[in-house]
This record gives sequence, structure tokens and C-alpha cells, in this order.
Amino acid sequence: MQRHDRRLVLAVVSAASFLLSFDLSGFVVAMPSIRVAFSATDGQLTWAQNAFALAGCAALPLVGVLGDRLGRTRVFCLATIAFLVSSVGCALAGDVVELTWWRGCQGIASAAFLAIGTALLRDVWGTEMGQTVGFLTGAGAVGMSLGPVLGGVLVDLASWRMLLLVEAVAGALLVVAACTVLLGLPMARHAGLDVVGASAASIAIAGAVVLVHLWQPSDGTDGGDVVRSVPIVAVVLASIAVFGWRQRTSPAPALPRAVAASASFRVMVVVGFLSYLGLSATAFFISLVAQSIDGWSALPVGLIMLPITVGLVIGTLIGPALARRRGQRFVIVLGYTACALGTLALLGLSTNAIGWTAVALGNAVSGLGAGMASPQALAYGLRGIDNRDTGAAASWLWVCRQWGTCLGFALLAVVAFGSLTLVIGVRLVIMIAAIAFVTSAVIARTRMHPLPSS
Repeated sequence: MQRHDRRLVLAVVSAASFLLSFDLSGFVVAMPSIRVAFSATDGQLTWAQNAFALAGCAALPLVGVLGDRLGRTRVFCLATIAFLVSSVGCALAGDVVELTWWRGCQGIASAAFLAIGTALLRDVWGTEMGQTVGFLTGAGAVGMSLGPVLGGVLVDLASWRMLLLVEAVAGALLVVAACTVLLGLPMARHAGLDVVGASAASIAIAGAVVLVHLWQPSDGTDGGDVVRSVPIVAVVLASIAVFGWRQRTSPAPALPRAVAASASFRVMVVVGFLSYLGLSATAFFISLVAQSIDGWSALPVGLIMLPITVGLVIGTLIGPALARRRGQRFVIVLGYTACALGTLALLGLSTNAIGWTAVALGNAVSGLGAGMASPQALAYGLRGIDNRDTGAAASWLWVCRQWGTCLGFALLAVVAFGSLTLVIGVRLVIMIAAIAFVTSAVIARTRMHPLPSS
């Protein structure tokens, strides 16, 4: 493939990453307006916020297998169309339940952006993938920054529906770009991968997160819905059993055996889960305190989150060069240590101007650390994986990252909403997140092979 074509693929995949991050961060600042528009409870808002991550996380194993079976370019283009349709559905939603369902549809489309997009970069860039993942993360960082700022402007001057309509227009442009650039490319396939096992994994992941939501006291109750939990537990256990059976008996399981045996993959499964659990504690909970307790409007909340993106952009720019000089292990350990320190600075929230200044600085440091570490961790996790298994491997790495976000958000919401006051609960969440980052750094330091980046 010519270098010009490879850059076009990188541009399309990065644009999808931008749109995904823009949607996630913009929706956060729109939530108070959505609460008023639909008279929604805390529990309903939590579902609306987490439906995106829940559906995306659950869909990842199946999306990766379908991409490998049907062709990654084809599945990626279908995902852009699904994102466009679901964005329009969100903008026209008549109540919070309908909005939540459409958010879930957006999440399923985003799963292909993550898993298939990463695999496409591996397909067309090969050994240079570590650098391209940095561009992918950088595009996401820009989206993360523009989401709160532009979202805050649109919400304050127009409405939250206008924000979602802007996303729909951007989604339409992405559909045109993806179909134009990707559909003519050769499609790598692995026709034997097990759809049954992937489906079982998706059902188990979705059910586990739903269980956490049913037991969290975010809607003013004590939580613990036993009646609805029992059948879901049964479905989760049955799905796990089916997945394990298919892994043992299928000639080409949904999680390829060579991938599961890779030491670098296994380490990054754990590190990805813990680090994204930590990242789940920042944007939503800071926004909630700023708007619900301190009375901020949407735009100032967007501005207080802007330093995260500045740090992310800088981190993605310096990460590859630092990895070539000092090795991926050094960059990952340094990055997640910075995330831990930056997260602890968030303890200053809702105190005074000095405290919120510490929050802004902490966001910048956390963004810098994540920008350095996250792309290198993903590239390290795919090291040595055969190209035909890249889609499945990338899917499972993103499963663990999104599982960390999704389960982490749900569990941390239990802590935040179940504490004596919201501010106390959010500070407990911040400390838990910092511990998750420290643990990620320790695992990377002790379990990674200190080879330089390829």
C-alpha cells in the first residue's frame, strides 16, 4: 500500500476516534440539562451516561470476530452508518429511556471504531503501528477537549439536542470519508473465528455490568434489586460456561489461543483494565460536583476539563520518541505514575479557587500521563500477534479497557452516591482511582519485558 493511502486510512480512523471522544465528553456537560428536560433521576442519568460504554464494551468481542470474518473495512463502514443513525435518534429522543437506548446503539458503533480501527492501523502500518496509535490517541484528545467546550457553548446558547445534531452532521461526513477511503482496500479475513463464543462473551460482559447498576444506590434507594438480579446472574454464569466450552473445543476460538498465550497481551489486559478504571473517575464526577454542588454552567465545566486534552496531546507527541529512547516499559510506568499524581490533585475540588486550580493542573498531569502510556500499552499488547488475529486481539484489549471504564464507573458511582455527601463520595472515588493507576505502574514495571519499541 502506498504511503499516501496509509495516511488516508489513519485520517479516517483518527476522525472516528475524535468523534467518539467528542461524544463522550460533550454528553457529560449536557447531562444537567437532560436531567431538567426529562425530570430524570440520578439513577436514570447514570444509565444514560453508562449505556454508551456498557453497549460498546459488550459488543467488542463480537465486533472483532465479525471484522475478522467479514472484512474489517466493511464492518468499520457499517459502524459509521450505525453511529450516524443513533446520533439522530439521540437528538430526537422523547424521554430519558429512549435516549438511553440510542446511546447504547452509539456505543455498539463505537466498539468498531476502537477494535476495527486499531486492527486496520496494524494491517496498513505494520511495525510502525506504535506511532500511529499516538495519532489515534491525539485525535481522541482533541475530541475530548472540544466536546466539553463546544458542548458547553451549544448547551448554554441552544440546547443539548443541538449538540447531538452537530454530532449527527459530523457522523454523516465520517460515513462519506470511510466509504470512500476504506471500501476499495483489500480485506483481511479469518473466516474460522467462533461467533458463538464471542456472543457468549458479549452477553456475559453486558450482564455483569447491568448487575452492578441494579445494586447501586444512585436513584435515592438502598440498591439491591434481588428479584431482577437472580435471572441476570444465571444468564451471566451460563454465558461464561458457554464461552469457556467454546474456547476449549472450537478450532478457532473467539479469543485465539496464540493471543491468549502471549505474555505481552496478558500483561496489558490487566494494565488496561486498571488504568481505564482510574480514568473513569475524572470527567463525570468532576462535572457532577461542579454543576450540582458549586452551581457551574456547562461552559466553565468544559474549560476545567480542557487541560486533560492539552496533556493528552503533549503526551502522545513525546511518547513514541521517549519509547524509542528509553523503551516502552519506561514510558508506561512513567505515564501511569503521572496519572496517579494528577488524580490525587483532584482532591481539591469544591473547596475554593485554589482547589479548582489544583484540579485543572491535576487534569493536565493526568492527561500527559495517559497520552504517554496508553498508546504504548496498546502497541505492546499487540506485539508478536499474527496479522490475521489482530482484530480479535485488539478487541479483547479494548474489552478490558472499556470493561475498566464501564465497571469502574458503575462501582465508583456506588461509592460516590452512597457516601454521606456527594463531595465526600467523589473524593473517595478519586483516591480509589489513584490506587488503580499506581497498581498499573507497578504491574508494568515488574511484568513487562524491557525491550525498546519496535
